[in-house]
Amino acid sequence: MKKILLLMAFMPLFAAAQIIVRTDLTTNTKLKDHKVPDDQKPIELGSGDMLKYSVQGMLPISFEQNEAGQPTAWMVGFSASYATLSNKGEAVKLMPSKLFGAGLNVMHLRPISDRWLLMCSLGAGFYSDTQHTTWQQVLGNGGAIFAYQWKPNLLIGAGGGVSNAFGLPMLMPMFYLKYSLEGKYELTTELTNTAKITAARRFGEHFKLELNALEMDGSTAIIKHNDDWKLFGMMEMNHSLSPVYYLSKNASVFGSVGLTSVRSPKTTDRKLSLKNMFGGDNEYRFNAAMHFAIGFRYGM
Repeated sequence: MKKILLLMAFMPLFAAAQIIVRTDLTTNTKLKDHKVPDDQKPIELGSGDMLKYSVQGMLPISFEQNEAGQPTAWMVGFSASYATLSNKGEAVKLMPSKLFGAGLNVMHLRPISDRWLLMCSLGAGFYSDTQHTTWQQVLGNGGAIFAYQWKPNLLIGAGGGVSNAFGLPMLMPMFYLKYSLEGKYELTTELTNTAKITAARRFGEHFKLELNALEMDGSTAIIKHNDDWKLFGMMEMNHSLSPVYYLSKNASVFGSVGLTSVRSPKTTDRKLSLKNMFGGDNEYRFNAAMHFAIGFRYGM
């Protein structure tokens, strides 16, 4: 019975379909280059806002449990997003005005002992600024994580992932953390393909109020800049208050209002180097901005 309880909190993640459709608006703020000497102010480079439409989900292909209640599952994950960036001033030259991305992954989960799980993923995606369409904009990815069921509601793990975002396939470390506390008061902490910390309180059967203390997001595109293919990325850090209304046990609609404290664009060469991955000649960041979102969730 104890072994069965170990994965009970995470069974819905593997056995049922999940989907989320949402629209996000980040309001207009100034863009600045913060890589300046300590005695100088950041350099202003125009301004911009962002409107983003996205959908992502997971569909189970097969799901089985052994005698100990541990799952073996195959799943297909999918995602697509389209963003428009209304840039002004120097920001127009520094980043694209549109971003499109779509990806598909096949995922596999299986137990390797009483508490250890193996999670694998393999997939590819197309990431573009919509100005060009080429095989250069197809990125492959794969990875494997060994996860340990520390407690019934805590799963932690580490492994490695492969991506060709910088041209040649590159191996990078990967980490996994999922913690959940359910009841009248809920707490969820995730470190998967993103990072999220959420506290919530339920009010009856149909209403829940969420406080998203931290929600990481981002966009990627392969763009042509100065006749060369570059990797463009936009990292966001959001904090919001979100009321959720449940239409049924599995379906809900939500809205949120909050703050985007970090929105940082970066364009790098598609070459393997520490400078391209972690450094650069500039440090562009938008000022903090208001963030609004509405959406629909199923199975989440």
